[in-house]
Amino acid sequence: MSFLIKHVKGVGDEVDKDSVSNLGIAQQTAAELLATGNIEKKEIAQTVGVSRTTLYNWMKKDDNFNAEVDRLKREHRNFGHQLIESKLVDAVNGYWKLISESNNDMVKKSGYEFFIERSLGKLSNKTEISVDNTVTKVDEDILDTEHERWLKDMGDVVEAEYKEIE
Repeated sequence: MSFLIKHVKGVGDEVDKDSVSNLGIAQQTAAELLATGNIEKKEIAQTVGVSRTTLYNWMKKDDNFNAEVDRLKREHRNFGHQLIESKLVDAVNGYWKLISESNNDMVKKSGYEFFIERSLGKLSNKTEISVDNTVTKVDEDILDTEHERWLKDMGDVVEAEYKEIE
């Protein structure tokens, strides 16, 4: 079993010994190098002692090889996540200590805002109001008729109130 498999074992998926044993040492090593993602394929082929064509054939046609590369990528990603998560509490505590011990009020304000926004979301004073201001055209004759009716109604109201007063 290779260095990367031994190192990452126990993180994420268990090693499928059948798929690893179906691959030769050159394929296992190539899969590990491909999974790291920072070595060019030409260099990988040279390192494992095969031609670029052979490496590309493994990548295109060999399902076991591709499954192993994918599995190793997942393991590397899981290992990275676990490493970051293991340091997260220390990082947050260190950041909080910097904020709370700062002599600069602006630094404290910015730091506290950061924590509040991460916990509660960004506060907003913005209120959106939408108004529909559509204007409907009305014929002037209709307006005149409505106005006359209103005046008559108002006159009737005034006359009724006047009679009550008497």
